Amino acid sequence: MAISVLFWLSMAASPGLFGESANRLTADEVAEGWRLLFDGTSVDGWRGFRRQTFPHHSWVLEDGCLKNLSSPRKNSFLRSSLRRLKHKLAGRRRRDLITLARYEDFDFRFEWKISPGGNSGVKYFILEERGRAIGHEYQILDQSRPDQDPDKKTAAFYDVLPASNNEIRGGEFNQGRIVVCGDRVEHWLNGEKVLEYRSGSEELKAGIQDSKFNDVPGFDESIRGHLLLQDHGDVVWFRNLKVLDLTGRCE
Repeated sequence: MAISVLFWLSMAASPGLFGESANRLTADEVAEGWRLLFDGTSVDGWRGFRRQTFPHHSWVLEDGCLKNLSSPRKNSFLRSSLRRLKHKLAGRRRRDLITLARYEDFDFRFEWKISPGGNSGVKYFILEERGRAIGHEYQILDQSRPDQDPDKKTAAFYDVLPASNNEIRGGEFNQGRIVVCGDRVEHWLNGEKVLEYRSGSEELKAGIQDSKFNDVPGFDESIRGHLLLQDHGDVVWFRNLKVLDLTGRCE
């Protein structure tokens, strides 16, 4: 019997897999089937949630990164009110980013840096048919934010399950990773697996029951959905976004 795909991928979880050059795949990664989701120079492959276009008013390209701009609410009340009204009239509401493709079994790796006091996240199992950007979320949070519950800290399944370690490199790029293989889901932070859960498990159902997602039908299930970068109104940078489709590779 072949060695478990998850085991093999875990052995390859060293920081070197991300590469020293941003937004590039190595020859080995290409051979393994990895796909680059962002090349550092274009926004091809991404669009706004429930939009067919890219929300350039809240996301920009900067130094080989996808950068989420600060929300108007971070400025003075008058300026923020005027900017929100201007954006609303122009049909330019702030938007999360989603991939064009959907994924079910996958290994998604990304690097991120968060601004001081910032909050963001990476979501998966996203369905636009739900009307809202509801999915399982890999939380991203600057550690200077005080008094956060364990299930709301970095690398946690936001509001549902805590991560075993949430120490980040403040002001630097960190490495995130989400693996979904069958009913098994893993969150990784800087080369360390910090959370593992199984879709449909009693542990997951209990966590959901105590969360704000307890009224979302089927929220404990793994589904084929989009990957999402959250627009939470705080400055955050993403780069080295790559995915390996594990369809047919999970036991």
